[in-house]
Amino acid sequence: MMKRSSRGFSLIEILTVLAIIGIMSLITVPLFMNYQRRNQVRSALREFTTTLRKARSEAIGQQSFMRVQVIGGREYQVFQSRDGSVWATYSLARGKTDFNRAWLPETMEFTDVTFDDKAVDFRSDGTVVEPGTFKMKTDWPDIINEVTVDVSAAGQIKSTEKKAP
Repeated sequence: MMKRSSRGFSLIEILTVLAIIGIMSLITVPLFMNYQRRNQVRSALREFTTTLRKARSEAIGQQSFMRVQVIGGREYQVFQSRDGSVWATYSLARGKTDFNRAWLPETMEFTDVTFDDKAVDFRSDGTVVEPGTFKMKTDWPDIINEVTVDVSAAGQIKSTEKKAP
């Protein structure tokens, strides 16, 4: 009589593997979601500060005034002026006429802007007419609750992130 060899896994072995996969998923999925949300906030912050830096650079390069203005809860726009009084929309990307407007993601919004007219104005030497702060809030207080972008009188741009206590 031939002995039959067992090939395959027992039910207990399969259930053990499934339990391990389930436990690992419970740990890693929330961490991955938090990582993804944090990156979304940081990407939006990077895009906004890049717009500010480009506007400052254009002010110096074009010998004009440049303005970045918050025009809604999530929307901001870029303007240019030769004399600092009459403003026209301005595209920071050559060939893209709609690049003068940008939006924060739906999970973020501007909550406080300390500049007059909710706008920072860069002079042709790169300095600003009035230093101030842009504050943004996110929908994820446990990850990054608030983001602050400070613009100094010299035109330097500094951003900080704050997590809810």
